[in-house]
Amino acid sequence: MKKELVTIKPCRHPRYKVRVTYRQGRDYKQRYFLTKADAKEFANEKKVELLNEGRRHGEFTEAERAAVILSRDMADEYRAQGIADFSIESALRHYAAHLEARRVSVPTLTAYDEFHAAKVRENRSQRYLQDVEGRLQKFATAQKKKLVAEITEADVERYLSGLKVGGVTVANHHRLISVFLSWSVERGYASMNAAARYTVPTVTAEEPGILSVKQVQRLLDAAPVEIAAPLAIGFFGGLRAAEIARLDWRNVDVEHGCITVSAKNAKTRRRRVVTMPDNLKQWLAPHVRLEGPVAPSAQIWRDRLEVARTAAEITEWPHNAARHSCASYAYDLHQNAAMVAAQLGHDVAVLETHYKGLVKPGEGAKYFAILPTAKQPSNIISLKGVAA
Repeated sequence: MKKELVTIKPCRHPRYKVRVTYRQGRDYKQRYFLTKADAKEFANEKKVELLNEGRRHGEFTEAERAAVILSRDMADEYRAQGIADFSIESALRHYAAHLEARRVSVPTLTAYDEFHAAKVRENRSQRYLQDVEGRLQKFATAQKKKLVAEITEADVERYLSGLKVGGVTVANHHRLISVFLSWSVERGYASMNAAARYTVPTVTAEEPGILSVKQVQRLLDAAPVEIAAPLAIGFFGGLRAAEIARLDWRNVDVEHGCITVSAKNAKTRRRRVVTMPDNLKQWLAPHVRLEGPVAPSAQIWRDRLEVARTAAEITEWPHNAARHSCASYAYDLHQNAAMVAAQLGHDVAVLETHYKGLVKPGEGAKYFAILPTAKQPSNIISLKGVAA
């Protein structure tokens, strides 16, 4: 039995007596009338409209028929892969969203500038902003001819595959790019995060690189005056390189044996107080100032460190050598993961995983017994002398 396009039936309603029902597209609709005659007149007009609409949609072009056939083939392929929700409608809606994103999108470098400004407003750490300005800006510059909405998965893969760096660094680049593209989707600049499905290379965790007790002694003995104090703070206080670069002498209290790392300077954004071991007090004593930066400029730091390394005959310089050495020897000396983690601003689990057992038993005591062997530099004035 053929189903009627439009039906007319009496109804129970406080005001109307007749109801007309019909389906238009996916929607079920109904209209109410006072008389049957009015209902019939509307129903006849609606039948003609629906029939004409059906005829119009029944006349497919060759291209439209080919698209329908292709969609069915694609749906079969996706179903075989366990994906059952592919349809012409879903594909059209996805593409329409992409076109809309392109309409309101912006050039990639413009989006980068907005993203960077947003992170500054959020008061993100200096280290994070440096990553954004280095790694992410490099990616944005590579895509500068494109709108954000035009960046594809192939673009992301091509860029990351072309980096001549290790797996860890690739993963760091990918993380920032993915955050940026997700932010762009939230802003309406793109319809998808083109980095979301990129497979990050598997990275085998390596043991932290450290220096031997003899190497540290030779290095500090050979260190030019400009870097002697910051080097000692890194090797015996365990501060991160970025924390040392931002450290001021006002936060270094040799008399009471503590260094305060402010929340804004700490990677974890939490303030911590580092207790100085006795040998660090002796290394710092000749260099103490009332205020001012503890470390020199980056260029001077690199130049002077090269001088010290050459004199100490250290050809290989492990990443974060000072902090990693401090953590490893401190763990051996104290055998107290919680205490050492608090000093370093680390998680206890991370400390256990990365630094436990890196040095032979007893080496920690030798390490924290490293003392200055050279005379006090002639161009250093003691704090007592300044105060007097």
